[in-house]
Amino acid sequence: MAKYKFKYWYEWDCAGDCLWADDDITRETFGGGCSHVDIEKLPLSAELIAFLHETGDLHDRSLNWDYPPDPPDPEQWTPEMTAEFDRRAYEGYDRICQELGAEYEIIYDV
Repeated sequence: MAKYKFKYWYEWDCAGDCLWADDDITRETFGGGCSHVDIEKLPLSAELIAFLHETGDLHDRSLNWDYPPDPPDPEQWTPEMTAEFDRRAYEGYDRICQELGAEYEIIYDV
């Protein structure tokens, strides 16, 4: 049974910190009350952390920062970029699950 429980999703301007504590034990251990958990405090490889930060940067490009309620500019965020983000998001989730192991439950919430 998992000891720690996180939800996995990308939020605007979180630099790839894509894990959010989902229970009291996880919050007490890793913080992240109403905000994301610093993924660099978890036993993840430097390569995976860099991948997650790059994926977060890609995610942030989908937002119209001048006026967030507007949809993304199709020249800035293409259907191919959507597909690339979706692929990377699932890959990141899979890699996190593999690296953290059975002590951690990761809920895919992208």
